[in-house]
Amino acid sequence: METSVKEITATTFGWVIAFVLPGLLGLYTISLWSTKASAQLSAFANAESTIGLFFIVLLTTLLIGLELSAVRWLLFECLLCRKKKVQSNAFAKLRVPENFTAFRTIVDEHYKYHQFFGGLVPVIPVFFYGLARSQGVEVISFEAFGVGILALITEAVTLAGAIHSYGCYVDRANAIFGE
Repeated sequence: METSVKEITATTFGWVIAFVLPGLLGLYTISLWSTKASAQLSAFANAESTIGLFFIVLLTTLLIGLELSAVRWLLFECLLCRKKKVQSNAFAKLRVPENFTAFRTIVDEHYKYHQFFGGLVPVIPVFFYGLARSQGVEVISFEAFGVGILALITEAVTLAGAIHSYGCYVDRANAIFGE
């Protein structure tokens, strides 16, 4: 099976969406709570960055993204969406090239976005609270109320996006497999 540049680009973009972006938000969120992490991230963002620091930030981002993916799997696939599954015997049908190509498209078009949205769900509340805390927002204030409302809306939309994209992935995969 020959791999095209388009497939490599789509796969790489999928990994960035699924793991790197949630991991980057997770790393930034950690920097809101840790002065040491904040200093390292600031050094990375400035001219003080080295190739070694770049790889440490990239690997840390990937590590956080993969851990968030495990939380996403538990939250969505085991708890919230546990009744909606691709039938396990359907994967045997991936031996047919047309099924395999269509399934890869479904993964790229829906499942990677589910991984992105689902990976953000556990980070968003901690991010918004850390952001408000780092800006000196008082717990009981108009600013805190606004940040709280924004956090709730963001969390609700992200949660809905994760559930919807997972549902689209399962429905379309089952349609491909004739389930």
